[in-house]
Amino acid sequence: MNRIQKSSFLSLANGSDVSLYTLTNANGMSVGILDLGGVIFSLRTPDRFGNLDEVVLAYQDPSLYLTNPMYFGGLIGRVANRIQGASFMLDGKKYALIQNDGSNNLHSGPNGFETRLWQVSTLHSSDSASLTLTLLSPEGDQGYPGEVQVMVTYTLDDANRLTINYHASTTSATPLNLTNHTYFNLGGPSCADILNHSIAIDADNFTAVDEELIPVANVPVAGTPFDFR
Repeated sequence: MNRIQKSSFLSLANGSDVSLYTLTNANGMSVGILDLGGVIFSLRTPDRFGNLDEVVLAYQDPSLYLTNPMYFGGLIGRVANRIQGASFMLDGKKYALIQNDGSNNLHSGPNGFETRLWQVSTLHSSDSASLTLTLLSPEGDQGYPGEVQVMVTYTLDDANRLTINYHASTTSATPLNLTNHTYFNLGGPSCADILNHSIAIDADNFTAVDEELIPVANVPVAGTPFDFR
């Protein structure tokens, strides 16, 4: 039996409430998602022996999600990653962004999608529960052109799969690069680090960066430490 439980998490300065939505599947696995930033606050999943444990990192102080300095669990937008010089050219016009990482722009600057209150709707089916979050990013938001409507759906099913689906539409050409910024430790809270983890990533290339961590090229993973195939 899938279920969705809503509970109060904290209050914003303007009096708005931040809610925590907990999706639980038939196996007892659960994911907790905030309508503030679409943050994955909790993910309790069974290990190989069926024991449930927490596998994502979260702030101990809930008020830190108001600014989310480490981007814990949040939806990042409009553009995840770094933009060199905090500016870009599009259709012959230069757009200036906020410099929040030296002279560069990181994750679109302050007041990113990870600190905004999203609208929420829920859906149940016979073998899953879903939470859909929507956000309107107006023309000029964060320095970007075009109005963007973003919809992100989290689905937890009875096969113990958590799926994130992104959809966006815009009124004009604009950069858009959405992601979720959750930190995982599959060993649970008692595991000091992730150095003994095994992971598989079905990717033939990775994004190489320069000394300022600016993406510069797509490089084959073969023969590098980034080959997780």
